[in-house]
Amino acid sequence: HLSPLLAAHIDLRRMKHFSVRLSHSHGSTKLLEAIPHQYAPQRDKYDGRRLFARQVVEHFTANELISGESAVSNEDAGAAAAAVSAQSHLFDLIAALEIGMGDEPSRYRNNNVGILVPTPLNASRSAVKKHLQLLVERNASKLFRQLSVNAVEFSCTLKNQDSKAEKVLVVATNPTGYQVIINQYVQEGKNYKEVDQEQGSTKGHLDGKAIDTPYPVDTPFEKQRQAAKRVGTVYAYDFITLFEVALRKEWADAGLAPPKEGVMAVKELVLAPKDSTKSTNCVTGIGLEHWKLVESDRGVGKNDIAMVAWQMSLRTPLYPKGRDIILIANEISTQAGSFGVLEDILFHLASVRSRERRIPRLYFAVNSGARIGLAKELMYRFKIAWNQNDVAKGPSYLFLSEEDYQGLKDSVACTRVEDDETKTVRYRIDDIIGKSHGLGVENLSGSGLIAGETSIAYNEIFTLTYCCGRSVGIGAYLARLGQRVVQKRAGAPILLTGHFALNKLLGRQVYTSNDQLGGIDVMHNNGVTHVVCEDDLDGVAKCLEWLSYVPSHRGDQFPFEGSAGATRITQGDEDDDDDQKDKPQLVGMASADPVERKVDFVPPQGPYDTKHLITGAPPAAEGGSSEWISGFFDKGSFMELMEGWAKTVITGRARLGGMPVGVIAVTTNMVQQINPADPAAPDSKEIVVSKAGQVWYPDSAFKTAQAIKDMDGEDLPLVIFANWRGFSGGMRDMFDEVLKFGSYIVDALVAYRQPISVYLPPHATLRGGAWVVVDSQISPFFIEMYADPRARGGILEVEATCGIKFRRKDELKTAYRLDNTLQTLRKKLDSAEQDHQNAKKEQKDPTPETKQTLTSKQELIHQIHDREQKVLPSFHQAAAMFVDLHDTPGRMKSKGIIEDIVPWESSRTYFYWNLRRRMVLVRLVKQVKDANPTLDWFQCEERVKKIVGGTKEVWANDEKACGLLEDQEQKVQDSLPAIRAEYVLETAKNLNTKDGSAWVGGFLKNLNLSQKDKSALKAWVQQNL
Repeated sequence: HLSPLLAAHIDLRRMKHFSVRLSHSHGSTKLLEAIPHQYAPQRDKYDGRRLFARQVVEHFTANELISGESAVSNEDAGAAAAAVSAQSHLFDLIAALEIGMGDEPSRYRNNNVGILVPTPLNASRSAVKKHLQLLVERNASKLFRQLSVNAVEFSCTLKNQDSKAEKVLVVATNPTGYQVIINQYVQEGKNYKEVDQEQGSTKGHLDGKAIDTPYPVDTPFEKQRQAAKRVGTVYAYDFITLFEVALRKEWADAGLAPPKEGVMAVKELVLAPKDSTKSTNCVTGIGLEHWKLVESDRGVGKNDIAMVAWQMSLRTPLYPKGRDIILIANEISTQAGSFGVLEDILFHLASVRSRERRIPRLYFAVNSGARIGLAKELMYRFKIAWNQNDVAKGPSYLFLSEEDYQGLKDSVACTRVEDDETKTVRYRIDDIIGKSHGLGVENLSGSGLIAGETSIAYNEIFTLTYCCGRSVGIGAYLARLGQRVVQKRAGAPILLTGHFALNKLLGRQVYTSNDQLGGIDVMHNNGVTHVVCEDDLDGVAKCLEWLSYVPSHRGDQFPFEGSAGATRITQGDEDDDDDQKDKPQLVGMASADPVERKVDFVPPQGPYDTKHLITGAPPAAEGGSSEWISGFFDKGSFMELMEGWAKTVITGRARLGGMPVGVIAVTTNMVQQINPADPAAPDSKEIVVSKAGQVWYPDSAFKTAQAIKDMDGEDLPLVIFANWRGFSGGMRDMFDEVLKFGSYIVDALVAYRQPISVYLPPHATLRGGAWVVVDSQISPFFIEMYADPRARGGILEVEATCGIKFRRKDELKTAYRLDNTLQTLRKKLDSAEQDHQNAKKEQKDPTPETKQTLTSKQELIHQIHDREQKVLPSFHQAAAMFVDLHDTPGRMKSKGIIEDIVPWESSRTYFYWNLRRRMVLVRLVKQVKDANPTLDWFQCEERVKKIVGGTKEVWANDEKACGLLEDQEQKVQDSLPAIRAEYVLETAKNLNTKDGSAWVGGFLKNLNLSQKDKSALKAWVQQNL
């Protein structure tokens, strides 16, 4: 069907490993179906079948060659014209592939697309490469994901300025599905040579190869990538590429060029025996003591266990010299990513390494739980003793023959028995131990090891789990124990038991998918999952975004514009001093949102969108404004977490003048909670529950406590926008443990070791138990409370207080005291009453005058009643105003309950300097307390203030106090040895008082002194201490 010339152009000679037939032909578009001569069918019965789509452009028209923009060079114009033409031809090839794949696209993989241009082009190699990369990237999703294309090839002949022609082959691949890689080759003799290679990239597979090198039947790591694709994720080693793509996007979004040395450096962490001369095959226990972790530059895919780990140095705009993390990932193509003993040991040692270095630990989860193993050496060797030698009556026991037992006795525990009938010796199997370590309960023990390690790691460092595929059993527990979870929207359920196993247990088809059990509809709505992502690249980007709010090492200061010790690095600096790596450094990260600006969005009295308070309101969102209405934090800096759970509370991370801050706020609108029906319970049904804003429910109280605990582990200052009327205390909520979860808030605040600002914004109200659980006295050194002048706080709502303390009778007293009309009517009534009493005394029978007095009295009573009804609403308002004036910020401050009254419009600037000053102070106070643990926080604060000096006026001004502390930080550092010596001396005195002889004896044992010197020293210590 093909002419010899055309056959040469479409590279039939490179398809010699395949049986090729023409599947579709339309004009110059040819679609070839190729089946490998030899191919081992994969698990999903794929037979290696693929399609080669070819388009030969025999003649470029003059219009195509000159259709480039006039502003570019002739060579660029030629390349642009070629790209324009190539795009139309590429669409033809895409259409041909769709026709060829038909209704069974899964039959075809590793498809190949080629555009061949025999006509010489007046274009440069770099221009052709650039335009074709843009073309392929625009169609990447269609080509590489939907049509399973392995490579796009563009073959042409280029003319250079000397009119010399060179044959060029441009190959575009996308092995991860997220990054298009372009390799460009020129033909030198009979071989290809790669040219214009990007710095740091690896050589293309055709470099140095013959031009007729056959297309491979298997591409590198194809089976591993297909195994990962079956569970909806990427091959574990491909995540390294995704990190690079996401990091480069971070630099691009910051408007900066990435570092010349690349955006990251990676070392794989592998297991190695501690003693290579001893066997690591553990007989008992887990065998952790036999292994150590070493850095390795071994190639991709060299792992022999289902767990991999790396230490990565990520060069970000905030840390251009690099910030280190530990990344641990399940490798799904090896034993289904299950957890065996060696996997558990690698996970444990990598996690311990992150704790020792105080660096973040990320875990990418896609697994099938703890590994289930069987002793394969016994599986086809054991024999069966049947009851009464009758198969129908079932087995009596399993046994080994004497010959088999001798070869397998290390794998079993047996009892020697003699068969009565055959008189042969049998070895009845009592226990199967197995030759290999890691068949059963030892894997569960290893799971316990890493579960405990993850719990410890959460309390000591930043831990984050990305669920990129199914996570089962211990995989699910690790996600929860690490607390912070990013989960993919589809195909990444967090499970204890899969839906197949549950259906079998229930005896009927109940659940249709694992997503139904542990997808985002469950895990995001119950608070296990914090963030939802769309795909693996988005998942990596979400992880990096979260990391951007966290310092490089636990306990370190986070770098932000103007922070103490932060070095401002400008683009082009050549300082490669590795000593600067772990110091806070900045590249163009000044906040685009000035700290000094006013807060434009003002919360109204009624319900409103609280997120507008946090990040601002978009144009026309409030009051029809055509401009952005700024909120409290930097524009676009808010990252909401646990959004799907307990929606009456909003939690997340934001930036204030570039400074990362934890945020907790409360919704003022009514929200709905949907409790799904369980298919396993036929009587259950979906329940929609409406919940009022400004109220803590059991779930929102738990969410608040969880968020506080997470933020403490990230060393973030915390801003709580307090606007709660109280806790929901109905019977259902009391049963659902609202009291317990409310107490968790107090527990979390007591443990918090960074500054906390509780701020009542305009028209906010904080009442009763809601005030109690965030009051500054919970942790006096770390918590401070502030309020806008329009905020209110008290024990009860105003109306409730009026009903108890300013009742109707009190309102009437006030009305008679202040209303002149009521006073006049009361006087008249009293006078009429007196006249009536006098008339009754003077004569027994009522006279007309007496009757007239009685009538006048009744009229006055009616007039008084009417007047009361008229003025009481106004006096009730006055009573409410009187009660309300007991709840004002002015009274709060006069009683020393809040630190200051902060107007909302200027609150951004106020809290920036307040939190910054307190962050520096807390850091120095912690250093003093580490030097002398006997001092309390306030004593340490006084010590710091004494060391740095400063007047009352300076300490009363946050900005000036912050500058003083930052300038004098080294002075505090220099004082630490003396403070530590003070502590040691005081400790020695206390020990000597309790048991001087024992203390002195123990001290002297650590000194290399003669007996005479020891006696003299002992006498001196006892005399002076």
